Amino acid sequence: MRIARSAAVLVAVVLLGLTGYGCSTSGDGGGQSYLSCKTALEEDLARVDMMQESPWEWDIDFAEHLDCFEGVLEDDPNNPDALLMAAFCRLMVTGTNEELGDIMDDLFDDGSKSARHNALFWYLNRPDMETVRNVIQKNVREDFIFSDIQDFIVEEVIPSLDEIDAYLTLFEEMDVVVTLDPWAALPDSLVPPDSLGIPDYLEFDATDAYFAHVPVDAMQSMCYMVVSYNVDTLEDETLEYLIDEDSDFLTLNSGDHMNSAYDELMEAADHLDDACDALEGETDDQAYDFITVSESGWIPLEDDDLLGPGAVDSLRNAADMLRDALTDEMIINPSEHDPSAPDMEIHVSLDSMFNNPLEDLRDYFPEHTWSVAGDTMYVTEPLTRPDPTFNGPDTSYDGIFPGMTNEDWRLLYDWEEPNWR
Repeated sequence: MRIARSAAVLVAVVLLGLTGYGCSTSGDGGGQSYLSCKTALEEDLARVDMMQESPWEWDIDFAEHLDCFEGVLEDDPNNPDALLMAAFCRLMVTGTNEELGDIMDDLFDDGSKSARHNALFWYLNRPDMETVRNVIQKNVREDFIFSDIQDFIVEEVIPSLDEIDAYLTLFEEMDVVVTLDPWAALPDSLVPPDSLGIPDYLEFDATDAYFAHVPVDAMQSMCYMVVSYNVDTLEDETLEYLIDEDSDFLTLNSGDHMNSAYDELMEAADHLDDACDALEGETDDQAYDFITVSESGWIPLEDDDLLGPGAVDSLRNAADMLRDALTDEMIINPSEHDPSAPDMEIHVSLDSMFNNPLEDLRDYFPEHTWSVAGDTMYVTEPLTRPDPTFNGPDTSYDGIFPGMTNEDWRLLYDWEEPNWR
């Protein structure tokens, strides 16, 4: 029952963007009130098939709705309802962009439509070398797909997330409560039955904004990492040419993108701490709260089906672990994950990786040969040669792997060698 309730909540709240009937309906923007802006958005959302269509296939002009809510904010900058709706519409302006649809169509053809609908989850899985190679080969064309993605992220996604970040920050500083009706924009067939025990409305406050801020920070960080290195190609360029000859391929792009990614991850940890502080400080009735630690409410963190008892402490520990990983060295022993792996400690410095990024990733590629067509790499030596006198790149990768030696890399190479071929 609780699992079904949680699923219904996530569909209604995340996909519908918390369409509210809030408490602040005053404020005219070009003759429009918050109430009229909200009604127009609800009507548009109610007529799309969200279960079958991707967001970029929805016939909704979110830019027009964004202008409406921003018009309200021009006259009433502290209108909390308009702030939330502007943040949602700003996100959807990007999410429904036709260029994003084209990118997704290129990445996932009609034969893998289900994967295309879950593209984020595909990217979050660690791809192996064969998968990466196949995707690159499949999508090489005059405008390489990853270059398209990078341009889109720089021009559209990062500015969009920056605006959402600013909206959430202002909402948190106001420390207000907005009453929302998530079912207003749903067709009757999708409104959950009363048997699920879901409240008729919910209350969204600063606590919820802090929690919402964490994935926004994470998305900002991911976007900065994706645009950090140059991946431009032309249709007639082989992988052999790109990696061995192209002077720009896999070199660090201008701008402090990796540093910005680091800062956003630190902000995610801080916002998670802020969310826990705000949640523990709440004294109001939790029955209609969005995120709560009580058994009532919309998403009870203490629910056994979610984080379970001690949820707040678990979240605080997660924030501390993220912060420690960014500031202190992590120690990884591969044998703890695979008994066949070398029993050794590998020190990893994320601080060095983000704040002193490698200028050219190819400087640290393993020794290799190529297939006749130049599209397949065959690794012939470990990441750095086993000869201790080798005068090549720093075996610590400029401090990213402190203390690593050629002998250490040889142990890992011997273990992983079948995966390189």
